[in-house]
Amino acid sequence: MPRRLNPSSNSRTAPTDFICNTRAIKKHSKIEGHSVERSYDEALQVVRQEIESQAVRDRPTKTGPIGYATVEGANPMEGDGIGGKVLTKVVLTFDRLLDVLKEWSTFKTWVLVWPLDMNVKSDVPKKLLTLSKKYPEEGGKIVTAWPLITSENQTKWHGISDLWKSFDEVLVKCDCGGQVVTAGSNM
Repeated sequence: MPRRLNPSSNSRTAPTDFICNTRAIKKHSKIEGHSVERSYDEALQVVRQEIESQAVRDRPTKTGPIGYATVEGANPMEGDGIGGKVLTKVVLTFDRLLDVLKEWSTFKTWVLVWPLDMNVKSDVPKKLLTLSKKYPEEGGKIVTAWPLITSENQTKWHGISDLWKSFDEVLVKCDCGGQVVTAGSNM
């Protein structure tokens, strides 16, 4: 048994610490002349995956209304207001979106139509992503969509679409339990 897990070793690591802090087993002494790295590594990966999925299942689930942040003129719920359990806000800038999401921290779901805002302050994307990454960890769900492209907005739309795509990609990478959905023209 490697010194790390050997119960008689003075510098022993507890099995729980080992499982939580070891990403992969790359080297292990031979057991009865057989290499065991692959089977030990596979077992470790299965245990780690089960621990991570249990952590996702144990997360609290947010309750409350659904927040729908959209661009002007979006149907079916035009304008600000609450209809049933959906609170709609017209959001034209990323600054305003950030403020609205801070207000909606207790909502169960955010439905976001990315703003057609070309004047994004340099600190806003980082703040927006930090807030959006934390939200699913607290039990919330995020759905993103891109605004419709029209002949009037197509230049602006193409100019900002890379930013929307990067936001969506980061959120999808951070999703570990089906709590982020990207929809529309984005992927």
